[in-house]
Amino acid sequence: MQDGDQSTQPVPQPGWQFTPGESVPSAEPPMSPQALPKPGEAVSWTASEYVANQKSGSWYGTLAIGAVAVAALIYLLTHDWISSAVVIILAAAFGIIGARQPRVLHYSVDHDGVHIENKSYPYGILKSFSVIDEGAINSIMLLPLKRFSPSVSIYYAPDDEDKILEVLSNYLPFEERARDPLDRLMHKVKF
Repeated sequence: MQDGDQSTQPVPQPGWQFTPGESVPSAEPPMSPQALPKPGEAVSWTASEYVANQKSGSWYGTLAIGAVAVAALIYLLTHDWISSAVVIILAAAFGIIGARQPRVLHYSVDHDGVHIENKSYPYGILKSFSVIDEGAINSIMLLPLKRFSPSVSIYYAPDDEDKILEVLSNYLPFEERARDPLDRLMHKVKF
């Protein structure tokens, strides 16, 4: 080979590269057959549909004072009483929804999908799942494939987390995710 001659052989790059037909090396050791969930195995539990924050009278008082202040400001700026009334109505609805107590729901995960009460979410409509730290407990957020579909949160006892994640990870990829900004705001205002 001469100095100016270029070889047609590819130069190997450092690190692993995919070659068609080659098996992909796993970063984790393979699980034993006993550790894998058996076909038809399901995990069932009951839990609250969401984390309820206790609201004191001062929370409702602050909501009322804030709504009246915003409504008054809107009226002073626009002289439109309808917009001011809408602010008051929305604040009242916010207070009523905030007073609602969560229901206790029956959850299960199995080879067909995730089931919450009478609603089922087959794995085919789900993109991935994430574990969300909600302070004292964690929740699992199921992310749908459809762009504008809402995510689904499921709550569970801390003792059930490993069993639930084991079944879900057999069918869906895990995606690291944090709480979205609106969720963080609702947590701050104890909604």
